[in-house]
Amino acid sequence: MSVIVPSKKVAIVTEYLISPGGADRVLLDLLQIFPKATVYTAVFNEENYKGILSGVKTTFLQKITNGKQMRGLNILTPIAFESLDLREYDLIISLSAGSAKGIIPHIHQKNISIILTPPRYQWEGELNMRKSPFYGIFRFFSNFVSHYFRIWDVSVVSRIDHFVSISNYIQKKVKKIYGVDSEVIYPGIRKYMFKKVSKSSQTKLLKKYDLPSHFFLVVSRLYDYKRIERAIIAAKNTGKNLVIIGEGPDQPFLEQIAGNSEKIRFLGRIKDDEEVHVLFSSAQAVLFCGVEDFGIVPVEAMACGVPVIAFGEGGVTETVVAGETGEFFKNTEELTEILSKFSKKKFSKENLVNRAKIFTSERFKNNFKNYLQKIYEAEK
Repeated sequence: MSVIVPSKKVAIVTEYLISPGGADRVLLDLLQIFPKATVYTAVFNEENYKGILSGVKTTFLQKITNGKQMRGLNILTPIAFESLDLREYDLIISLSAGSAKGIIPHIHQKNISIILTPPRYQWEGELNMRKSPFYGIFRFFSNFVSHYFRIWDVSVVSRIDHFVSISNYIQKKVKKIYGVDSEVIYPGIRKYMFKKVSKSSQTKLLKKYDLPSHFFLVVSRLYDYKRIERAIIAAKNTGKNLVIIGEGPDQPFLEQIAGNSEKIRFLGRIKDDEEVHVLFSSAQAVLFCGVEDFGIVPVEAMACGVPVIAFGEGGVTETVVAGETGEFFKNTEELTEILSKFSKKKFSKENLVNRAKIFTSERFKNNFKNYLQKIYEAEK
């Protein structure tokens, strides 16, 4: 089906591109629909996106940060995105978990916002710096800043023509906070996640990282709202091996909890996607401990035939089926109990893979194309 768009002038606006993550999968899928689209972002770390993205246009914040970080500069993002001149485009699509949806469109432009989440730092008090010595100061001033941000965040809703939410969970938030309806279109995973991994590949990689044959896995950016400490505490309580892939500001706090345990390994960010895929396939289960908007990692785990043990709230409850493709817990005590009794054998690999097939990049792209078709046909 061809997408009815008045011209090929499409702009895609996203918050920042500093370190690849789940939200970037949606961006890459949109670029497959619109390969000539121009990507705009507040800050772009080109080094971390080599071979993935190029030609990205940035805001004045790029010069301030040199593309390395956004810590403490969120207060400037409304100004940064409002300063973008996007008059040459016919269609603007924003991927927003913050201020990207606040671009100022012109009267002739179609403006669609894909809401990844209403900003957590505004609406849920997320700071992602609980181990920082400046936490108290930031918490004090954030109360005042968040008040301004919430007013601005709600005020930009009138600039947007159509809203898309990435899960039913986010759809409810969008309705509650912004008072608007939105279409749910689930993100998807890449085809290669379904590829079978050989035993020799697993053995070789486990040897490379000096990992045991049986381990539980966390794949995540290390932010406080991810609640990875739950996995660490449960692993320590049960004596299970835990491998953590990812980097972020919460790492010192998490390492302190892990202490000197030899069974808890922090591997940092692994840039080779194939290695991450092999580690997924080698795990007993993937632990998913925070409240997520959608959660691409659990779907990737299922595609590898690996069950998921997740905190029972958020988008993951729409992808993982309790007792069939994973288990849910309510607190660290429940997670500890699940780990102590867990058996991967009780989960059918066929069921896991079939469930993941519902959430693929191809399905996302088809659903988004159909959504655009409906919008433009309704306005004929």
